[in-house]
Amino acid sequence: MQLQGLWLNLARVLWISIVVLTYALFIANIPAYFASLHLLHAPNVPAFTGQLTLVDVHTLQAWGLSLAFYATCMVGISLLFQFSYAAVGALLFWRRSDTRIALFTSFALMMLPFGFANLTLQALPPNWSWLIPALSALGDASLLLCAFVFPDGQFVPPWTRWLALLMLVYWAVVASFPSWGLDRSMLSLVLFFSFV
Repeated sequence: MQLQGLWLNLARVLWISIVVLTYALFIANIPAYFASLHLLHAPNVPAFTGQLTLVDVHTLQAWGLSLAFYATCMVGISLLFQFSYAAVGALLFWRRSDTRIALFTSFALMMLPFGFANLTLQALPPNWSWLIPALSALGDASLLLCAFVFPDGQFVPPWTRWLALLMLVYWAVVASFPSWGLDRSMLSLVLFFSFV
C-alpha cells in the first residue's frame, strides 16, 4: 500500500526523528563503550557485557593480544553490525519510503541492532540508562512485527495478529520494567513455534 500526502510526510518525519536520534546516541556513546571494555567483568555476574574477566585477560596476553586490541575489535564488530543493517535500511527508505511495508521494514532494519542495546549502550550515564531497555524493546518489537507482516503487510495466518499484539505488550512492559524480561532463548522458542 502506498502512503500519500500528509500521512507519508508524517511517517517520514517520525522515521527520521527516531532513527537520527538513536544513531546519534549510539555514535556519541562509542568512546564510553570503548572505555567500558577496558574494565574487568566480575566472574560471578551472569550478564554479558562484553567485558572480560581477569582469566580472559590472561588468556589474551598468552596469545600476545592486549585488552586494547580486544576493545578495538569489539567496537569494530559493533560498528560493522550496526551500520550493515543501517545501510540496507537507509537504502530501502531512500528508494521506497512511500510504500508502507518498505517504510516499516527499513525502520525495523535500522532498529534491529538496538535489540542489543544492553551491550553497546551499557556505558550510558545512569540518568540515561532507561533508554537501554526502551531501545532494546523497540528493536526487538519492530523486528518481530516486521516478521509477522512481511512481505505484503498482512498477518498470515490471521491469528498471528493476536500473538504479535501479545508480544508488543510484553516488550512495552519490559521497556518499563526491565527486570520482568524473559530469557532471550525462551522468547526465541516461542517465536519459533509461532512461525512453524
